[in-house]
Amino acid sequence: MHKVFGGRFALLRNCLTIVEARDKKKLIVFGILQFSLSMLDLLGVVILGALGALSIAGINSRDPGDRISKLLSFFRIDGYSFQSQAIILAVLGTCLLIGRTLFTVILNRSLLFFLAERSSEISSKLFEKFLSSPPHIVYRNSPQKTLFALSRGVDVLTVQILGTSVSLISDISTLVLLTIGLLVVDPIIAVFTIVLFSVAGLALYFYMNVRARKYGQIRTQLEIDINKRFIEAYSTFREIYVHSRQAHYTSMFQGLRRKSSVAIAEVSFMPSISKFVIETLILLGAIVIGILQFTLNDAYRAVGTISVFFAAGFRLAPALLRVQQGILNLKTSGGQIEPTLELIDQLQKESRVTTLDSESTVKVDALVKGVHFNQVDYSYPETNNFRIQNLTLHFRENEITALVGPSGSGKSTLVDLLLGVLSPERGSILLFGQTPRGFIRSEPMSVSYVPQNTSLVEGTVRENVALGFEPSVFSDSEIWDSLKFANLDAYVRELPDGLDTQIGIDGLSLSGGQQQRLSLARAILTRPRLLVLDEATSNLDAETEDSISQAIHNLRGITTVVMIAHRLSSVRNADEVFYLRDGYLIASGDFDSVRTQVPDFNRQANLMGF
Repeated sequence: MHKVFGGRFALLRNCLTIVEARDKKKLIVFGILQFSLSMLDLLGVVILGALGALSIAGINSRDPGDRISKLLSFFRIDGYSFQSQAIILAVLGTCLLIGRTLFTVILNRSLLFFLAERSSEISSKLFEKFLSSPPHIVYRNSPQKTLFALSRGVDVLTVQILGTSVSLISDISTLVLLTIGLLVVDPIIAVFTIVLFSVAGLALYFYMNVRARKYGQIRTQLEIDINKRFIEAYSTFREIYVHSRQAHYTSMFQGLRRKSSVAIAEVSFMPSISKFVIETLILLGAIVIGILQFTLNDAYRAVGTISVFFAAGFRLAPALLRVQQGILNLKTSGGQIEPTLELIDQLQKESRVTTLDSESTVKVDALVKGVHFNQVDYSYPETNNFRIQNLTLHFRENEITALVGPSGSGKSTLVDLLLGVLSPERGSILLFGQTPRGFIRSEPMSVSYVPQNTSLVEGTVRENVALGFEPSVFSDSEIWDSLKFANLDAYVRELPDGLDTQIGIDGLSLSGGQQQRLSLARAILTRPRLLVLDEATSNLDAETEDSISQAIHNLRGITTVVMIAHRLSSVRNADEVFYLRDGYLIASGDFDSVRTQVPDFNRQANLMGF
């Protein structure tokens, strides 16, 4: 028995670790109420069993016996006629059992809605922690697996596992109390019933236990794989089309869906097995008890015993079925919440999240100008191939600084440190006198970042430029000014609905260069104090790049600009150039100064005709 429930208790403990203390208390209250309602079951069964015995006694004009007489006296109906006693017991027993069912339905509904709200809160908090994590945590798992963990996995964890666990308290309490009641009324029948249903329950458990967890894991993985294949096909549609690989992806999708449907059918069929077995056992049990009672006792005792068995079985069978299905549900759900538990474990182990939050409100020196890296060390936790060591830099305020160097030199890592996405292992980073996280939180619209790979959302031009804000926050003139900066205003004015034109999913109606310019417009919309550009002109033609570069250089004296660029034309007029290699600063100065210090850089400049 310990083996049966031990794993469930461990699963429940894991789930309770992410529930707040106040919610745990509420769950305890729900459990106590569920247990209390089980008392109504016991009382209802006792009354209906007494009704059966009283009916046989009345028909045979016999004394109902001491136990029945005491019950009649307890309800103060011992002086009533036989017919009145029977009617009162029938109405009372029925009301108790129906009332118990009704209150259970109401309580379960309240429990499920309570857990649904907690599920939403837990998902939101996990999502917040996830977005505050460093890149190696964010990108550790596929988007499909992470989304499953944050959404369906949390729903399963709260609504299904915690909800089922609390409901199991009620059903197990019913089984225990009814068994105790049977022991008092008729020990032989009680022992027979306990052995019968226990053997059946254990047999069903061991038969379906492994299958339930297996199919729960299969369903989870298949759901992730189906989403993954769909997104893969959607994002590579053109490649699939020109290579005529539609049949290949259709076949993969069909195979995954077939396996998923089979797994769903298997899980859905399991309750039918338990229901058939339990219903058959009640019928066979009644027949066996009837034969034994009519053989060993008189008809009065036999009918009374069968009445008690049927009355108890009427409540025992559904409770036992719910316990059986509850355990299977926990087993199935256990396979589905593994991605969620893994994500929670990753987020809890990531000490940098705590470090980022604790430093976010620290204000060091408001008089410090520009951006400072002071003896900064950083290495990625999962690799020893790269690290930044003892890096000291100063990006002067309202000037343009360029970061150059070969691939893997540390430019993107330095930008992540600058933006507070990563935290240094040693040393300090100051943005205008504050830590990166502190500055971003105190002045949330003062930093903008343009990635190399532009991300657009399904929506209008206005919604994409104002991404992350309600579009109404910015006036049309502010959005047009940003589009003009990005040399995109003329194109947008020719669109059918102007700023309110839909650009399609992932901006498919725009060219690569137009998408990148839209990303630039988004970055400049908030008039940032710090603008970070990561290969922001890589997809632009030479003429457009020249106009954008000129617009960026016009920010000199207004905005602190930090740019990563491989195209030397983009950095030629920067105020200062930092050349990085393998996480070390190799050279710094203006463009021509770095040429003289770094032969590789000079060679590139000569090839470009500079």
